[in-house]
Amino acid sequence: MLFLQKILDADWFEEREEIVDRLGMPRCNRCGGSLHIGDTVDVAWPWFDDFNLCRGCQDTGITGERG
Repeated sequence: MLFLQKILDADWFEEREEIVDRLGMPRCNRCGGSLHIGDTVDVAWPWFDDFNLCRGCQDTGITGERG
């Protein structure tokens, strides 16, 4: 479901600066770690986080929901 994901970049953070300041950094749906530039975020964050994945979880092939 690549169309539901976006790679985090500086533009993404700039566009959502107020939301990130208020809610905090988005978190990986699998391991719970904070996402950083280069990680994958759900395009509907902060309403959905199903496709939030850090590079570590992406590299190990882990997908889906935490649990």
